[in-house]
Amino acid sequence: MIETETPINKFDSRASPEVVRVLAQARRNRTRVRIYYGNTVTGQPWNEEHDVTGYVGRSTGRIKIPLMVHNTRSLGGTAILDSCIVRIATARGKRTLYQHPSYKAPQVEIVTPSDIAGYAANVLINGEIHGRCRTMNKARWLQQHMS
Repeated sequence: MIETETPINKFDSRASPEVVRVLAQARRNRTRVRIYYGNTVTGQPWNEEHDVTGYVGRSTGRIKIPLMVHNTRSLGGTAILDSCIVRIATARGKRTLYQHPSYKAPQVEIVTPSDIAGYAANVLINGEIHGRCRTMNKARWLQQHMS
C-alpha cells in the first residue's frame, strides 16, 4: 500500500493567529480581499499597490503556503507575506476583516495640477508624493485603492 503524505498548511511563525484565521476563512469562502502590508510593530502600512488584491489560494505540493491569486481561474499567484499584514479588507466594499491594533490609515489626497506636464494630478500619501497620474480617473482610483 502506498502512503500519501498529509498536506501541511504553512504560515510564517511570526504571523498573528488572527491573520492566519482570516486568511484561511477567506480561502474557504472564496472571498476576494485587499491585503495591506506594513510594519507590524508601528502599524504603519507600506502602501503597496501590486499583488495585494485577489483571492487567497495555496501553493501545490506537500507544504502549502498562502498565495494571492488574481482570479478564480488563475493557476498560480504570489506568496502572501502573512507576517507583514496590518489590515485585511474585502475587495468590494472594503469591509475590514482584520486590522492590527496599531494600524494607522494613510492620509491620501489628490493635488491638481501635477507638477509635471502631461499629468493631471499628484497623489499624496501622508503629505509625500506617492504617484503622478495622467488622468483624474486614475488618481481617484489610486486614492480609493490606497485608503
